[in-house]
Amino acid sequence: MRQGLALGAVLASVAILAAACGHLEPEPLETPTPPAAPPPRLPVVSEFAWSSAPGANAIRGDIVYIDRVGRKWGCSGQSVALMPRTASTDVRMQVLYGSPERALEPVANVRAHAGAVRGPDPGPYVRTTVCDPRNRFAFDGLPDGGYFLIARVHTESAHPESAPSETPDGLALMQRVELRGGVTRQLALPLRSRP
Repeated sequence: MRQGLALGAVLASVAILAAACGHLEPEPLETPTPPAAPPPRLPVVSEFAWSSAPGANAIRGDIVYIDRVGRKWGCSGQSVALMPRTASTDVRMQVLYGSPERALEPVANVRAHAGAVRGPDPGPYVRTTVCDPRNRFAFDGLPDGGYFLIARVHTESAHPESAPSETPDGLALMQRVELRGGVTRQLALPLRSRP
């Protein structure tokens, strides 16, 4: 008889639990809250924008280089570029030329490092001109700031010794220039001879 009572109590408990479970509302599944929309992007002023402003500075330069075997190198007929100096172009010059100050390197060496360049493209802000037959060039109307002058130089005089194998495409010259206060900088390049 006690067993019957015990069994009855268990069955009653099971019935109560079953009844209770039957009346429980299933908990709704939580749907993930979509991420908040990012704030609207504010217009970003290009790090190069300052270089588009009119200015009163100018550069007058000539590029003549005599190498160790007496050959004359110049920029006659070659393009000369003036790139604004910014944090990203400092890095670019370091990658391409091994220095953010000045360099005179075989063009092939510079090309070999081009794949490692990262950062914004300064192309739309780069000014260009062409060296005249006397290896001279000029830039006018430049705003205050720093610039990288970049030119390709080639041999101009015949010499009994052939061009060294590492310079079949010529040399790339890079020089940092700072302009302030409406100055005209006279540059005779390169400022440092290639070793």
